[in-house]
Amino acid sequence: MEKLTKTSLFLLPIFDTRPSSIGKDFFNSYLSEKLNIMYIIYKNSPEREQNIPEIIKTKYEHAIKEIITAFPYTLFLVSIPEERLNDVEKMLNGEYSKMSINYKHKIIYVYSGYGKIYKKMYEILFPDDNTRKKMSEFFNTELPQNSEVYDKPIREEEIINIGRFINQSSILCHTDELLSNN
Repeated sequence: MEKLTKTSLFLLPIFDTRPSSIGKDFFNSYLSEKLNIMYIIYKNSPEREQNIPEIIKTKYEHAIKEIITAFPYTLFLVSIPEERLNDVEKMLNGEYSKMSINYKHKIIYVYSGYGKIYKKMYEILFPDDNTRKKMSEFFNTELPQNSEVYDKPIREEEIINIGRFINQSSILCHTDELLSNN
């Protein structure tokens, strides 16, 4: 399994979801170059080659800009609400604790009930002296008072490389066909 992007971990909550709750065929999420579109990518299974996962219909239907099925992937291009674009920038800059307070609470809500990951997200979004002290001891170095406690994303890993997932010959169907079939 591919390592989840920080986009998947920190930005899927924009749509009231987390990676583990959007279906077994979920692959990963990436951002567009302009940072206003999230690519939510599923790996197709032969029996479900052109079906929109139910979770997508219910959670994202209002925001879907485009759907591309290019075996073995389906890419859902979903608009990021304008009021969350600043949070996207903060996440890409590794400034998790500087994301808007409302959005940080939304992330915590989405991960609530999920033990270790909930605790880790809380520590990242709301770092305190104890968290910094633990990190300082773990890495045997002193963390500055206002520093972040989680690594900064590597931009190239968060921005989609569309060629990795599709080429013209692999496109099986496009938005209009998919939406009319479901």
